[in-house]
Amino acid sequence: MRGASIELIWRTFVHQPEIRLSRTRTVIHHPDRPKTNHALLFKLNQSIELISWEPGVRMVKQKVYFVYRKSMTNFGSTVMRVNQLMRIAQTHLGDKYEFAMLRMPNNNIPLLQRAWVMKQPRGAVYFFSKKTTKSITQENVMRLQKKSGGICFDYVDADMRKIYKTGVDIHLSCSYSQKKILEGLLQKDRSIKGKVLMLLHNADEKLYQLDLKQQQKLRVAYLGTRAVSVFSDEIENRVDFLDASTPLKIEENLHRLGNYNFHYAIRGPEPKGVLVCKPFTKGFTASVMNANIIVNRSAADVQQFLGKDYPYLVDSSDESEILEMLDYAEDSFGSKEWLDALDIMRSVANKISPKSIAGQIENILDELGTRKN
Repeated sequence: MRGASIELIWRTFVHQPEIRLSRTRTVIHHPDRPKTNHALLFKLNQSIELISWEPGVRMVKQKVYFVYRKSMTNFGSTVMRVNQLMRIAQTHLGDKYEFAMLRMPNNNIPLLQRAWVMKQPRGAVYFFSKKTTKSITQENVMRLQKKSGGICFDYVDADMRKIYKTGVDIHLSCSYSQKKILEGLLQKDRSIKGKVLMLLHNADEKLYQLDLKQQQKLRVAYLGTRAVSVFSDEIENRVDFLDASTPLKIEENLHRLGNYNFHYAIRGPEPKGVLVCKPFTKGFTASVMNANIIVNRSAADVQQFLGKDYPYLVDSSDESEILEMLDYAEDSFGSKEWLDALDIMRSVANKISPKSIAGQIENILDELGTRKN
């Protein structure tokens, strides 16, 4: 029943058959009436369908949809937080739930999106990806909420000032910093409904398939978009730039990461006038690659994951400090300090492993079941 396990003892029929219900509904077959075919709707918060009297009990799993826009199919937020999250959930929780991807139309034709809402099954849970949280209207998400098992909005790095006040059961946070922001917004404005729960950003599943080369010296790489980082001619002499500005560029360069043992993750100043929190994806990538990382001490979630004493944190984006830290990393490569830092990175990898992410998804579904029932 929407994530909650419920047991119903039905003692009306011959032999008092025991019927155990789980998730959304249970199809019940009575052994003593093989030729009768009835449909009975029994209300217990949600519908339980007694469809036939044939022997046996068949469980119907609750449907869980990861919602995306067709035009955003190749965007990172769809690939990572729809395709890959769905596969993680299916692998680890597929015995309990039925997971699928679900395409949603935008609101350019208002009645089309409303018709999409109307045709969705009752009792299903919906995880809306970043782009779809902006595309579905307030009215349509409220309509869908009334018939659903739960609505979850996955903002990732969207502007938190623009969240819907109603229609959302779970506001998903993919970072500790974002969770703090969202909880502050809900506490400040009591008209914002729902609850904040953690669903950390997953690492790209392709990383787990890469071969890691054993290097005898420091090799530094930056995988990302140059415009959001800090580069100079001198820094670029020390750091290999792997362009990840488009899906095609990511495909071209991701496989090269196995050749590097130190990841560059220095960011420039964040834009002003927005309430945005970037997940620590550069750190997650480095952790899966068993690499250390140079990163801003003040960046979101850095100290929560790495601790304040991690040896390769910088306090500014000044070229001189960055170059000094790159020198320090080269000098300490292979030392006890370097190896201790790698242990910290391995602990990060454990926190965002597919199994851990699946556990967080299950916690969300359990919360929805408890609240809805």
